[in-house]
Amino acid sequence: MEEKNSQKGNVFLGIRKIDDLAAILGVRSVQLKTLALNPEYNTFKIPKKSGGFRTIEAPSQALKRVQKNLNYHLQHVYLLFRPEFVHGFTIKNEKEAHPPGIVSNARAHISRSNIMSLDLEDFFHSFSAKSVWDLFRKDPFNFPKPLANILTMLTTWYDILPMGSPVSPVLSNFLTFNLDHKLSVFTASQNGIYTRYADDITFSFNYWISDEIIQKIKMIISEEGFRINEKKFRIQSENARQMVTGLVVNDKVNINRRYIRQLRTVLFDWRVNGIDRAARNYYKLRHYPDHPIKYRFQKSVKGRIQFIGYVRGKNDRIFKNLIEQFKIIQSSQY
Repeated sequence: MEEKNSQKGNVFLGIRKIDDLAAILGVRSVQLKTLALNPEYNTFKIPKKSGGFRTIEAPSQALKRVQKNLNYHLQHVYLLFRPEFVHGFTIKNEKEAHPPGIVSNARAHISRSNIMSLDLEDFFHSFSAKSVWDLFRKDPFNFPKPLANILTMLTTWYDILPMGSPVSPVLSNFLTFNLDHKLSVFTASQNGIYTRYADDITFSFNYWISDEIIQKIKMIISEEGFRINEKKFRIQSENARQMVTGLVVNDKVNINRRYIRQLRTVLFDWRVNGIDRAARNYYKLRHYPDHPIKYRFQKSVKGRIQFIGYVRGKNDRIFKNLIEQFKIIQSSQY
């Protein structure tokens, strides 16, 4: 497995011409150049569960297909260098039964005295087209300028990594390599543990986290060109419930009881009041939602239930009960 993954990554690193890139992405060179010169995106807003809206820059279908293929190859390159403390937007290696994710990220911080969590603000939009171009020009890629140019045009839009592109997540991992390195080295020097899941960064220590440690971490983040979302900065002691990427980690990785209660409330609202009102309440909307929002509501609720099964196991009583309720409500209203 490792050899195959290495071969896939090294094949991509070996390309030197635009024609080679087109061939590995499964398109003709003229089509690749057209997509790069005239990238098309659809910008729209979707409601966040916490309230407010998130702006999505979704590529056209043709560009999305190319970006998906590009993501496949870049993931295998990143796998050659992936640090063990990066858990988001990455594929598994030969030793892992499942790809790293929220659960593995949380598991690293089980039974720690103090946990510090923070979010990087406006994560994807923090990366400029220049930083992407520089990435493709240096190790491990070392691509010629024409190749770096077209790859940058295929993956950025209006000078940023677009949120909604299939290739933005893996590029963000490459572009966060220096930040990861500096934070992991510093945390290790303080006998702590460091992990990152996308823009969600976690540190844990078996002693009180001093102001000096906090300020040093903030300084490293600032020097690397990122901003902290101060609203999501928190320190959690072992004397209270400790949460990492949405999971309880005091003694073992588990689902927050509040998460389960909220899901039951959503299902009750949907069953009693119908999907229009339930979706409006779920997304905190003042008006009745349109069809795409209602479809997204169903997908979100099902995804949250599946998450319980992912963490607690598909034979878990709570998971089985919730997924059965979901199926009954969904089928009864269509």
